[in-house]
Amino acid sequence: MREITKEDVIYALHDIEYNPKKNIKLRNVIGEMEQLGPPELRAIRGPDGGLYALEGTHRLAGAQLLGVAPKLKIYDAVKDADQRISVDWDTPNKEMSVAEFISDMNGDAHSKRSQYTLVNGVLQKKFKRPGKEDLRIPDVYKKDYISFPSEELDAYNSTLLSNGHAYTTRAEAEVGKYKPGAKMQSPLGKITIESVQRLKGKHPFDSELTDAQRKYFDGKEYDFVKFKKSAAMTRYTDENGIGVYEAAMNQATSTGDKKMRALQEQQLLQALAESWELPNPGKLKYKPGITSYFTPEGDAKFREKHLPILQQYVSKILNSTGSIGSPVYSDEYQIIGAL
Repeated sequence: MREITKEDVIYALHDIEYNPKKNIKLRNVIGEMEQLGPPELRAIRGPDGGLYALEGTHRLAGAQLLGVAPKLKIYDAVKDADQRISVDWDTPNKEMSVAEFISDMNGDAHSKRSQYTLVNGVLQKKFKRPGKEDLRIPDVYKKDYISFPSEELDAYNSTLLSNGHAYTTRAEAEVGKYKPGAKMQSPLGKITIESVQRLKGKHPFDSELTDAQRKYFDGKEYDFVKFKKSAAMTRYTDENGIGVYEAAMNQATSTGDKKMRALQEQQLLQALAESWELPNPGKLKYKPGITSYFTPEGDAKFREKHLPILQQYVSKILNSTGSIGSPVYSDEYQIIGAL
């Protein structure tokens, strides 16, 4: 928990009778807060920058009337999209992910709620929140997006490299969401759903699950989804087939003495890094016989950030599409390996 002292907007789960004389629960909550101090609540920092409370509708109203600030534990709508939370919404202690809450939050059934402005540690004027059309929802909430826990991305990338495919399990609100052949955006890059099995009970990877995970799947329907990375990738070269980064470096260091060449090399590297820091494949580097392709996400970034810089060194830049036959490294933006 931490106290929020900057200017913020906080949305309650729903509206209530705001007059303590008419609302016995609110009157009792205010009495408790006068003795115990500011309430402690959980909230999500939404895609519009607002804070969406997961609980404590009466406590928020009480805090506003008393002129105090709640202490909030804040989840981030993007970074914590897969975090499981419980919320008293429709049913007590309803379990869902942060992303599912954000999605439901923008539905018609929950489009009206109390809104408070927090300024200098004090909750001020109460009014209605804007309509859902005012919220800009990032990719993570779109129907063609599939999320993965950030701590599992490296393991998924490794599995995709070694097997060419991987599996993910989807339960509750995500059951039925993914269809064979669908192309999805994801933190792993663009992927294609190969197959979906509707299962119940014992998980296919039961031996790899924790006791808590086995208990979670016991008697529950879920989708067992097989997927692969979409194959179309883009490579950039000069007119002689030399990789565009290598060609630019060759041109940057083609004139001047040793000191000048080193300076020009450093200037090019610095310009590229300041524009966009492409993930480094580490010890692998880009050795002879190893080719790198951009994923669709990497291609978009390259065109926006690096291409204008490289065009200052390479007069004619060509692009081609293809796929890596034996990948040795991949991330969201690139796949590297032998053709």
